[in-house]
Amino acid sequence: MTHPEDTGGGIMTSRLLSAGDNISVVEATELLRSADQDQEEIHAIYVVDADQRLVGVASLRSMLLASSDILMGSIADRKDIVSLTYLLWCRCLCLQLGDLT
Repeated sequence: MTHPEDTGGGIMTSRLLSAGDNISVVEATELLRSADQDQEEIHAIYVVDADQRLVGVASLRSMLLASSDILMGSIADRKDIVSLTYLLWCRCLCLQLGDLT
C-alpha cells in the first residue's frame, strides 16, 4: 500500500526494530549495527517479551547512557504501554533483533 508523500501514511514507516527484553544493551547495540542499512531513521527500539508482546520502548539515548550489561527490559519505558492486538500484524513488518525464543 502506498500513500502520497505529503500525507501521514507517506511519511510514517512500517518497519520497526524490536529487541527481546532479556538481551543486554551491548547485544542490542551489536544487532542494531547489523540491521538493514536501508532502514530509515531509527529513534527507538521496541522491547518485546518472549511471546513477542510489547513491554516498552527504549530510546537510543537510554541505550547510550546505560551500562552495557543492563538488560533491555530494564531500560524500556513502560508507561503508556497497552496491549496491542495489531502487534501480530506489525510482527510481519518488524525487523527482529535477537533470539527471542
